[in-house]
Amino acid sequence: AVWSWEFVLLLLPILFIHELGHFAAMRIFHYQNVRMFFIPLFGAAVAGHHYNVPGWKKVIVSLAGPLPGIFLAAVLGVLALIYDVPWLLGGAMLAVLVNGFNLLPLIPLDGGWVMHSLLFCRHSMLDTGFRALAVGALLAGAYFLRDPVLFAFGFFMAVALPVSFRLARVV
Repeated sequence: AVWSWEFVLLLLPILFIHELGHFAAMRIFHYQNVRMFFIPLFGAAVAGHHYNVPGWKKVIVSLAGPLPGIFLAAVLGVLALIYDVPWLLGGAMLAVLVNGFNLLPLIPLDGGWVMHSLLFCRHSMLDTGFRALAVGALLAGAYFLRDPVLFAFGFFMAVALPVSFRLARVV
């Protein structure tokens, strides 16, 4: 209700291209049951299963969403400046913002999964500490931005911390 229809029309293709990158990488690495879905007014996601996947493949799958989106946004931004198309420039800037935000090293975001795969997945205390920092960052962001979505992410991650710690110890 807060967003204009023009904003939504710019955001939907950005989310689609982002998730399409994850989808393609998962298919290339032979993930099973790969599915892409959109959650209205919330976002999009790609889900798939691949057991015992190497960490470097997880990193590529995580980066396959934001990096192509940023590259495409740069190309569209240059074209928008050359041909003086303001709405295309706005879309390119929005794509850089969305994909760049997704690279922040917080665990529900792609950058967080990259950090987890590279640094924290092999030690249960580091993994739990990283997740606890992400919870703190999300809850602080929710407080300062007065954003209920960030609060929901932070709350559910906080509730899942004990389970993720036990799972990390087993793995």
